[in-house]
Amino acid sequence: MDMLKKDIIAKTKNILHKYKLYETLNNLDFKYILTLINNHPRAKEKIGIGISAIKIIPSRFKKPQFQIIRKDNSTTDFSYLKCLNSNIYKTSHLLNVKKACREAISKDMLLFKQEQFKDYQQIICPITNKSISFYDSHVDHTPPNTFESIFNNWLSLTLKSNNNNIEDLKLIGYNDNEDFKNFKDKSISNSFREYHNKVAKLRILSIEANLKQKKR
Repeated sequence: MDMLKKDIIAKTKNILHKYKLYETLNNLDFKYILTLINNHPRAKEKIGIGISAIKIIPSRFKKPQFQIIRKDNSTTDFSYLKCLNSNIYKTSHLLNVKKACREAISKDMLLFKQEQFKDYQQIICPITNKSISFYDSHVDHTPPNTFESIFNNWLSLTLKSNNNNIEDLKLIGYNDNEDFKNFKDKSISNSFREYHNKVAKLRILSIEANLKQKKR
């Protein structure tokens, strides 16, 4: 990443965090963010009839994010990172299918985590041997059946058994303010969920240990 991109990210983050939730950007910051939106890979869709204001709202994960308010009062959100280089950040259908699979098992992952901490405020991370709480831990797939491995095996079996291409796996979640991708056909979500729960061996790791593993 060159210095220009670093400067853009730093300035955008500063704008994102200097406002309180639900505050509207002032005119100077509005014009700056508007120039970023023009470089979004789905700029025409995001801008729509025209943008009248931009405000800060909480994301699903309670973190601040930008919200576009159009001239017809419709709203949508956007990722400023995608505005920096649409070729790099433009997501493929394969990646979105993978996201839909993660969403299919999201409730199961949360239930597993809740079960592990049901009788304990803290447990021991098997990698760092340090005590961790519910809020500073992640659910991880124990190797060799990592999420990536489970996903690839399921996808190969699914496409082969149905004689399909990956493009035949239709997704929803592309509309305004929709953060997550899901399969249009719920039976596909159920198929991945059943396969995952059959072969996955889950464990609780510290956030630090889990992020280090992903970098390998």
